[in-house]
This record gives sequence, structure tokens and C-alpha cells, in this order.
Amino acid sequence: MKWIQLILLVPIFLGSCNGDKKQKECLKTYLTEVKQTKRYESISKNLRDSLYSWADNNVRLAKNYKSNKYEWKVGGIAFNSREDRLFGWILKKNLDKVAKLDNVKYFVAEKQGSQWQFYLTTMPSMSITRAFTFDYLSSRDKHTPFTFGELSEIAIHEAIRGGLLKKRGCEINDDYINDWFGDSLDEYHQEYLGDTIQ
Repeated sequence: MKWIQLILLVPIFLGSCNGDKKQKECLKTYLTEVKQTKRYESISKNLRDSLYSWADNNVRLAKNYKSNKYEWKVGGIAFNSREDRLFGWILKKNLDKVAKLDNVKYFVAEKQGSQWQFYLTTMPSMSITRAFTFDYLSSRDKHTPFTFGELSEIAIHEAIRGGLLKKRGCEINDDYINDWFGDSLDEYHQEYLGDTIQ
């Protein structure tokens, strides 16, 4: 009986691994297609302009986006089916020679008229120690900073684990994106903008 259980579990496990790989490849294809659009360029520029404007207004949590201690870029953007909301992430490398952490910051945005309103304050953030090893990044040197490509792999992996794609499928999960937009999101955003360094 134990042999039968073992034999049945192995295909399930292998199927799960294959499904994870398929979803990762699927999301990478989607993200590549989105990145080739003018809309992606426009949204990335609007996010950069917003962060720089908030930094110029001394918003505490936006200051490091305009600091020469960090290098960052938009890593990916996924739209809901109505294309009026999106879920994305920022990849951020710490340029300090003694730094041991790099970051992934997730964000959402909602179209308001012809503009996108960005929200970062209630969104997850990952500070990733460079010494940590990932089975899907097994070849990296753990004594060097993460590349944007490596941070992107981590961000994609975690977005899929979180539910950005529908289970065992290749379709963006509208509920996952839309659920980030609670009643208090704008209130939290105003608190974020109000937390300034004097």
C-alpha cells in the first residue's frame, strides 16, 4: 500500500512542478508583450514622474527613488481584463558597496480619466538578502548584488504564488488585481503623501 501511495504522489508532484514552469513562462511572455507597447512606456514614465514628484515634496517613503544610492526600474505590469487597473512591481538595487539587501516593491494603479493613479503604501515589499539562495537561481554568486534579471525572476515567482494568474492557467486573475483596491486605499495613499521629512 505504501508503494502505491508513493507512486501516486510522484506524478502529482512532477505535474505541479511542470505547471509552475508553464505559468512562469506564460507570465514572462505576457510581460514581454506588454513591455513592447507605448502604453507600458507611458505608464512607466508616469510612475517615475510621480515618485520623483513625491520625493521632491519630501515624502519619506519616496525619497530613496531619487537617491543616487539606488538604481531602480519597473519590472512588470499586468492589467485586469477591463484594463482600468493594474498590478506591477519595481526592482530596486542598493548601490552601497557594503549593502546586503536588494528590493522588490509591488504597486497597483487605477485609471482615473486619462491618468493613472499609483498606490504603493499598502502593497507588499520584499527586502532580499544577497546571501540567500533560490532553487530557480542556483547559478548566481551569492556575494554579488542581484541583477535586475534575477530580481525579476523573484518578483514573477512571488506574483504567481500570490495568485496573479488563475490556478493552473495562463490567464491574469482579475480578482487578484481588483482585491487590492479596498475602500481605504485612497485614505492610506493620502497618509503616505502626508508623511514628509521636514
